[in-house]
Amino acid sequence: MATTTLLPPVPAIRPMRTPRRGALSTSLLLATAFLALAAVVQSGLTTSVEGHLQWLPVWSAEHGLMPILRAVEVVFHPDHIGYVGLVIAGAYLLRGQVRVATFVVATLWLTRYATSHLKSLVGRERPSWQYGGHEHVGAAFPSGHASAAAALVGVVVVLGFVSATNEQQRRRWTHLAWTRGAIVLVVVGADRILLGRHYPTDVLAGCLVAACITLVVAVVAGLVPARPGSQASGRAVAERGRRHGASPNPPRQQATGQQAHEAAGDQQPDPHQAPGAVDVVHDHRQVALVPEEVLAG
Repeated sequence: MATTTLLPPVPAIRPMRTPRRGALSTSLLLATAFLALAAVVQSGLTTSVEGHLQWLPVWSAEHGLMPILRAVEVVFHPDHIGYVGLVIAGAYLLRGQVRVATFVVATLWLTRYATSHLKSLVGRERPSWQYGGHEHVGAAFPSGHASAAAALVGVVVVLGFVSATNEQQRRRWTHLAWTRGAIVLVVVGADRILLGRHYPTDVLAGCLVAACITLVVAVVAGLVPARPGSQASGRAVAERGRRHGASPNPPRQQATGQQAHEAAGDQQPDPHQAPGAVDVVHDHRQVALVPEEVLAG
């Protein structure tokens, strides 16, 4: 019969990047992509290519798309998206989730602030073929409408990830938010281009800015787990458990030495077990096989 020995649990092998480090690495990559795009725009390499799009506003007017495009422009105005963000933040604040509400407000406000200052820094002029009667003035790079819409989409994705109670629900919500969010971004981006308000690179730059800020704020707010499989909002989970009368952290049942010996005695010998292997019982959920020479060393 194999000898039973109690040892501390063997730590699981960690991946190369934790979710938090992955989020920060992705935000750094997005910031680098934005800087590279800004350098290309300022060099004038994209002007000749994007100049071929000056027929789009006329084409949109001829096909009766202007009322729809103007409606999209008004609905997704950065001010209106900011109001939506305040409503979302207020709902979480009423539920006592101050950290989540702060994340929503900080993400949308910082995106608006960064977009405004980046416009002044890059100083790119708007296309000369804007739709007449509602021409916008000011710098074009990056697009304010695109950055605000992308920030709202990012907020919804993160909130869905945090609010999910299990992995299946988290994946379903993330997939739903990404697909719906992608449609919103395509509609807003097409609107800015068809109206002649922005170049395509302006729209892309706005999305990069919003995605970068959303990830950084989510990490700072503690909504991104430090380890795979850990809950990002542990405090919210604990509060939810208290409301239902359950302990948020139930004590783990530890196997005593007598229980371990009894379990080992009742266990049938494994035909696939290596000769001289020793059963190591960590608790009622973890069993590992360790060669005797390892234990002897």
